[in-house]
Amino acid sequence: MIYRLRIYQAIPNKVPEFHRFFREHLLPIQLRHGARLLGRWETDDGRVLDPVAATQAFDALAELERLARRGVAGIDLQAIHQA
Repeated sequence: MIYRLRIYQAIPNKVPEFHRFFREHLLPIQLRHGARLLGRWETDDGRVLDPVAATQAFDALAELERLARRGVAGIDLQAIHQA
């Protein structure tokens, strides 16, 4: 099992729009291609940008690479191999 953690920096007064864009546009694309979202979290710790974290699970590295080759939103093949 491969887990991927992404941390986004959202503008505090735009966090609801950030989540809506993800739900309405990015998540359906990711799900259609087989990505599995484990969860999304956000913090409000007084920073200029609010961190929003997302965790996904993949059965194997090959599955993550396949999604990256398809151009599924937010999956960068070069970043996978540099990690």
